[in-house]
Amino acid sequence: DIIPTTKYLIDSRNIQPVILAAPSQTKGNGWSSQNDANGVCNPELWDLSSFNPNTFINDVKSNLPNNVQISSVSFVGHSGAGCNVADGLYWALNSVNDIYALGRFDTCFGKVFADQIIEGINEKNPNTKVLSVYGVMDPDSQNDDKLVFSGNNQFNTYVMATPNHEKAVSLGMAEFL
Repeated sequence: DIIPTTKYLIDSRNIQPVILAAPSQTKGNGWSSQNDANGVCNPELWDLSSFNPNTFINDVKSNLPNNVQISSVSFVGHSGAGCNVADGLYWALNSVNDIYALGRFDTCFGKVFADQIIEGINEKNPNTKVLSVYGVMDPDSQNDDKLVFSGNNQFNTYVMATPNHEKAVSLGMAEFL
């Protein structure tokens, strides 16, 4: 769903060409406990021995043609990528300096998640822009999440909404790019 959205935006000249590089995992499916090794939100899926965001960025850079440069690095996550403050988007935010933008598309919401993002931004990424697409996950916590961000004007926060969990990715990416 990211590739067709990006291709459409480039073909219609709404954005400049971009480099999309994404780690992927095939271990685990569906929602399960953070203590379950097969859970999509389990930190062991993305521990430093198997995935390091800085190493990944350097690998991408080393595989680019000589005339192609990376001007900024951003991270996006959907669903479980934002449901464990020990990994996913939070790990990237706390591991990589100078992140241009962070997109969270129908991830878990609430004060604990929003506070973690603000802490990561304040410590390593003071100029990071944040795009939050609220969908069907954690509807009771979305207002708490929005309150944390609306009370912090140190960075740009953009909020969108969709009633469809899967469409949160294409809606978020189209706006993000």
